[in-house]
Amino acid sequence: MRCAPFRFFRGPRCVRLQIDVTRRGEWSRVLRGRIPHKKRTPPASTDTTCTIPRVLTTSNTPLYCHHLPDLLPRLFFQHSTVRFIGPDKKGLMAGLTQLMFGCGCNILSSDQYVSEDGVFFQRMSIDFSGAYSGADNREALESAIGTMATQFDMIEWKIDYSHDAHKVGILVSKIDHCLWDLLVRHANKELRCDIPFIISNHPDLGYIAEQFGIPFEFLPMEVDKFDGDKTKAKADQEKKIEAVIQKYGADTLVMARYMQVLSDDFCTKHASHTINIHHSFLPAFEGAKPYHRAKDRYVL
Repeated sequence: MRCAPFRFFRGPRCVRLQIDVTRRGEWSRVLRGRIPHKKRTPPASTDTTCTIPRVLTTSNTPLYCHHLPDLLPRLFFQHSTVRFIGPDKKGLMAGLTQLMFGCGCNILSSDQYVSEDGVFFQRMSIDFSGAYSGADNREALESAIGTMATQFDMIEWKIDYSHDAHKVGILVSKIDHCLWDLLVRHANKELRCDIPFIISNHPDLGYIAEQFGIPFEFLPMEVDKFDGDKTKAKADQEKKIEAVIQKYGADTLVMARYMQVLSDDFCTKHASHTINIHHSFLPAFEGAKPYHRAKDRYVL
């Protein structure tokens, strides 16, 4: 019998099912709430009233489709990731897990760490589809988490919802291969995010942004405007970059070969949500033309 893998989430454990591919059409009808047209009788040791095909888990334990009412809700998780940072205290883990239980949320995974200076870090993945306040009432969940964070003197806490599109802003200069790679992967649904804007200090790659229908912002270093003062020109350019980020919104910034030295203030503000795509010769060959200098040194 040819079988194809299918996954159900049963409680905290994932049960991998092997389903006869010749009966896949019946399974599609089951998942849509329709009873298969052909009755199949299970062994006598099980409920004889069951008229739906059985399948086998990898441990050869029979699992019948009359279990679907219990399993189907697990197919429609509403995930979110909650992060906590604060001073380590006794009862902190117990309080956070009790909070999730009290709100009707299921903890899918939890990772925590305490640094040498006593700072507590936790990343918790939860399913809030069964929240008592309702899965659509995010304000109630966030209010409960905020109250708990205040009680334990958390320095910072944040919740991200997996169903919300992540916004990724791209900064690029003249070299285009990283930009092409990101946009093609995004168009092919390999990158599950939104790209609201592309910023460049050169106009050369504007045609690429136009092909993908993404706003292109040309923000050059206008040194002449400030009588040759590069510091003021850099501050003015970064101010415009900040305005674009504020206008479109961005959860993450990607420096896709953005060949500009950013100020300390800009780096400090965006350090936690910035990805820099750089060449592979760092730290040996910093600055401009790293490949040329590597070749001169017979590295290539």
